[in-house]
Amino acid sequence: MGSPMAHIINALKKMLLKGPEYLLREVESFSSFVDDLRDYSWRLSSHESCFLQRLLRLRTELVDDVPLIFSAEEADRQHRKVMSALFDQTWFVKESMRMYESNLAAYFHEEENCDAKAIKLRGYLARLEGRKKELQISVKEDVAKLLEKRHLLLEL
Repeated sequence: MGSPMAHIINALKKMLLKGPEYLLREVESFSSFVDDLRDYSWRLSSHESCFLQRLLRLRTELVDDVPLIFSAEEADRQHRKVMSALFDQTWFVKESMRMYESNLAAYFHEEENCDAKAIKLRGYLARLEGRKKELQISVKEDVAKLLEKRHLLLEL
């Protein structure tokens, strides 16, 4: 088969063997080869005519479905992009919450330490106030004794 149709059929077979993704990307060249083969339709054998009919049906479906497939793929890419951004934001929020939790734990620990120091200082203050009262009472007693001695001296 050295005819031009044989070269077209071989090129179409190679395109079909490369898979559906390749056909989706190369719809125009695939369609062009199918049109070229259709131009030779009057010279095709029955097997080649059947092959051409199947290629025409495939081309029709490809041309009709390519925009839908591309829009679905774009929607999928956008979905993945949004999900990635959402997961990144979720991670950031979780990390922020962990930081706030650790800060709160540190603040509560510091508050407990301050409360313990305040209780300790209140006890120390109570002892000092007790000591102050003791000293005031002692001073009053000493003043009373001095006044009493003075009074005795004055009587003498």
